[in-house]
Amino acid sequence: MADSVQFWGLSPGRSLLPNEGLGSDDVHILLAGGIDTRFILSTLLEAQQRMKGVETPVTRRIHFYVCESHLEVVARQLLLLCVVFDIEQEHSTQERTSLFMELFGNVLVRPQTELYLNDISKQLVRMITDEDYMRSRLPMVDTSALKFKERDDLEVIFKSWKSSTPLDMSSLWEDRLRLHLGTRYDTRLGAFDWDYNMKLLDLTTEISWPEYKEWRESGVAFQPLESSYTEVNRSLSSTASYRQDGQPVAAKGYWGDIITGPFLAYGKGTKTASKMPGSYDQQSCGGVIFQDLLTKVEKLRRNGESSTDSTGDEPMDSSAAVSADCEASSQARATPTTGITDHVSIHFLRMDGVAGLQRQSKYKQLFNCAYFSNRMVHHLKADLSDVFCDNARLYTETAMFVLDLAKEKKEDYIKRVVSLATSLG
Repeated sequence: MADSVQFWGLSPGRSLLPNEGLGSDDVHILLAGGIDTRFILSTLLEAQQRMKGVETPVTRRIHFYVCESHLEVVARQLLLLCVVFDIEQEHSTQERTSLFMELFGNVLVRPQTELYLNDISKQLVRMITDEDYMRSRLPMVDTSALKFKERDDLEVIFKSWKSSTPLDMSSLWEDRLRLHLGTRYDTRLGAFDWDYNMKLLDLTTEISWPEYKEWRESGVAFQPLESSYTEVNRSLSSTASYRQDGQPVAAKGYWGDIITGPFLAYGKGTKTASKMPGSYDQQSCGGVIFQDLLTKVEKLRRNGESSTDSTGDEPMDSSAAVSADCEASSQARATPTTGITDHVSIHFLRMDGVAGLQRQSKYKQLFNCAYFSNRMVHHLKADLSDVFCDNARLYTETAMFVLDLAKEKKEDYIKRVVSLATSLG
C-alpha cells in the first residue's frame, strides 16, 4: 500500500491567537500538519477584528511556522494563499472563493479553474526560485528555511500542474477506490451508504448524503457556480512509493483521502445563511462553506469590511452580493490590499522541521501556541518542551473523523496524546 497524502484537515479551523489579545510582543504559532491554511485564515480574521478601533499604530507581527510531511501539501498551501491574497490576480471575491473551494476539494474543476491553475503554476515556479518575486506577490511568505533540494522539488511539483501535463484524474480516483474497496467496488454505493449513515452521521449532520455520495463517487465535493466540472485539478496529484512483487515502485496518482471528505476543514461550525450567492442550495454543506469563505476572503482583502455583511439576520440576496462583489473587486484592483497582511509572516520550514526545532537556539521558548495534526502528534516528545514559552497553548487534532478507525482505537489515541502532552510539562 502506498503512503497517503493528507490534502485537507479532519477538524475545523479556529483562531490560535492568545486569549489575552495581541499583547506587546510578536506572536509565534507553530503549525505541525496544518495542511490547508484554515488556521492561518481564522487567526488572521481574529487578529483583524482585534485591531479594529486601536488608535496607536500596530507594530507587532504574527509569525506562523509551518511544518509538513509532504511537499505537495506545502505547494498547495502556497497555491491557496495565492488565491486569497495575490494582488496581481484580477478576480472578484466570488470568483476567488469558487477557485479556492474547487482547488481545495475537487479532483475535477471548471475550465476557468484549470486555466487559473495553469497560469498560477508558472508564477509559483518563479516565486519559489526568486525570493524577490515571492515578496512582490506574497510578501508575508518566507520559504528561506527550505532546503535547496526541497525548493527544487517544489519547482517540479508546480511544473506538473501545467495543463499540458497528461493526467486522467477520474481514472486515478477510480483506481484509488478499487484499491481501497477491493471486491466491494461493484457494490460501492452500499459501502458509501454505510460509511455515511453508520459512521459520519454519528459525528455531524452538516454534510448531506447527496454531497457525500457525489464526492465518494467522482471526487467532486463542491460545485459553487453553475458550470461543468470536467477539467483536471492537478494540484491533488502526488507521487507515492510502494512495493510491488518485492520491488520499490513510484507511481503518480491520487493518494489522498477517499473516505471522510474535504467538508470539515471549512465547514463544521459555520453558520447557515438563508440565501446563498451562486447556485448552491441553502441547506447544503457546500453552500454554507461558500458563504462563509466568501465573507472571510472579502474581509481579509478589504481590511475587515465586507459587502456581504448584514445588519440583521437576513443576508443580501444573490444578485446584490454579486453586484457588491464586482464593485469591491474593482476597488481592490485600484487600491492594493493593506491591513492585517502587513503584520503577518508565514515561515515554511523544512520537511524534518519539527524534529529539529529543539536543536536550534532561535526557537528556544519561542512559541506562544502550537497545533499538531493527528499525523504529527508523534513529534510531541519531552525534549520539544524547550521551544514553548511560559503558558503556551497546545492544540491537537483528534481521530474523531477518521471513519475507518474503530472507537476503541480512537480512545487509545486520545490517551496517547494526553500522555505525550503531559510529558512536555
